[in-house]
Amino acid sequence: MGTSTFYRAGDLFGVRYVFGRGEGLRMHSHARHDMQHNVIVLQGAVTLRGQTLRAGDPPFNIADDQPHEIAALGDGAIILNIYLHGVPDVFQEAQDGEVAGPVEML
Repeated sequence: MGTSTFYRAGDLFGVRYVFGRGEGLRMHSHARHDMQHNVIVLQGAVTLRGQTLRAGDPPFNIADDQPHEIAALGDGAIILNIYLHGVPDVFQEAQDGEVAGPVEML
């Protein structure tokens, strides 16, 4: 099963996920207007909105209302989701510097 950790620094919020082959984040969208985020592949490759993203590719921007899911194409895929203007509801209680996991995955 995949793992996750998160960090919070002021308005910037990030979640780092490590996935095995076929693991990822189920289809979802963010209802809040401030949930735009970038997905950065740190290791391996994932599929996202019909595209294959690999480590070293530019960040993939997701608007708050775009449905999306992420699936790892191999073991050890690592992504970083950086939320640009807010914290997802599930993490609202997180304090600066706090780290936790796991988060619901496929």
